[in-house]
Amino acid sequence: MTSSNTGCTQAFDPERSYRKITVRDLSHLRDLALGEIKSFFALRRDLEGRYRHHLISIALCQGAALHFVDGHNGVKDFDIYFFFGCGSNPRLYNRKTISRECGLRKFGVHPKDGDSGYKTRRVDYLRRCVGTGSGRSAQKAIQDYLAAGNTKTARCLSEKAVVGLWPKSLFACVIWPLTRQYAPPHGLPHYGPGRARTQHRP
Repeated sequence: MTSSNTGCTQAFDPERSYRKITVRDLSHLRDLALGEIKSFFALRRDLEGRYRHHLISIALCQGAALHFVDGHNGVKDFDIYFFFGCGSNPRLYNRKTISRECGLRKFGVHPKDGDSGYKTRRVDYLRRCVGTGSGRSAQKAIQDYLAAGNTKTARCLSEKAVVGLWPKSLFACVIWPLTRQYAPPHGLPHYGPGRARTQHRP
């Protein structure tokens, strides 16, 4: 079956949307994520001092990120990760997944989520710590975390893609995979491994 959005022959999965993820869609997801992490710290003042200033990146991961890269994978939901730099001891308290509406109607809604009352695709927000020793940039820290594959999450994320949402220097950039040749839309930068970037706090 040919997808009208990608022009490629592929098996159609009724649970997925094959609409293109645009830079404007990424901007919408970024703004949602920044609002979510602000709300999280407002509710958890006990964690704000320990973690807020260690937030190094927010990224779209898993199948939706791969769909942004290849246009073929389709979107079941949006997995957004908050990556915190935790030095040589990458541990994070309270890693519970938080789920919200994405508000992007063009992607429809997953059938099971529709049964649960969702009107649009679900966004799952997750938090993980990555090692940031030796002056590594946020991008390099995430790449090293995925390449090492020392945790189940790292191995799972490395099977798909990671696309930056925040900070601005990584917005719409393919952080992972390293080997994929990719030309970012509208002249946005694509950073190779190991290039240090200046971080901006939300």
